[in-house]
Amino acid sequence: MPNTSTRPLGGRVVADIADLANDRAQWHLDLALAARKPAPVRVSLEECVDCDEPISQARRLAAPGCMRCTDCQVLNEKEGARHAR
Repeated sequence: MPNTSTRPLGGRVVADIADLANDRAQWHLDLALAARKPAPVRVSLEECVDCDEPISQARRLAAPGCMRCTDCQVLNEKEGARHAR
């Protein structure tokens, strides 16, 4: 059985066609990413919106724009994952 990744097809081999398709898809992706506007940087809150406890300085520096403390963020992400099923 011939290797289908190098099978002749219209003067080209299948691998060439797949490479061209991947190159074109990457080109479109690069254009779309370059056209994106950066998200505005928000100021992190000092108190969690869920539990009203202070958000640590380390978290506020690591995640600019954060609105929840680490514990509440973990719970929020778990809740979101449960609803995404």
